[in-house]
Amino acid sequence: MQRLEAELGRYALLDATWRATLSTADQPSKGARAASCTFQADERVPTGYAGIVEGYQRAIGGLAEAVVAVLTSLADGSDVSCH
Repeated sequence: MQRLEAELGRYALLDATWRATLSTADQPSKGARAASCTFQADERVPTGYAGIVEGYQRAIGGLAEAVVAVLTSLADGSDVSCH
């Protein structure tokens, strides 16, 4: 995580940078595929602290989906698209 920022009744912001490397167990350095990615979520939230928590839950869910998509692409040999 690079930045978490929130304002009551307005938004919950999450910025993250991450890297994934996929290699085979028997040859970790040969044929390894890697991706360096950034992710940003800016969730609108209702009033109250619970709204901020819900906004961060959605943002973290989006980050998890982005990680799964990149890992799946690496495993399939497809082009990796990081946002």
